[in-house]
Amino acid sequence: MTEIDVHLHVWDPARAPYDWLGPGLAPIDRVMRFPDVRPALRAAGITATVLVQAADHDADTDHMLDAARDAAV
Repeated sequence: MTEIDVHLHVWDPARAPYDWLGPGLAPIDRVMRFPDVRPALRAAGITATVLVQAADHDADTDHMLDAARDAAV
């Protein structure tokens, strides 16, 4: 059976601005990539994900598309 995480965000503040992200959200106030979440996904038995934008602008869209292209759960 395929187990799907239907709402996964990745982000990289060096590639795109995220107005909602900041020191008040430690420990996630950092780059969040698929390799960062992959162990938790595998431990939960997740075999697929749906990537969702972390911000509504072209820079994040470009980052999201690159991340999707480079990742496999």
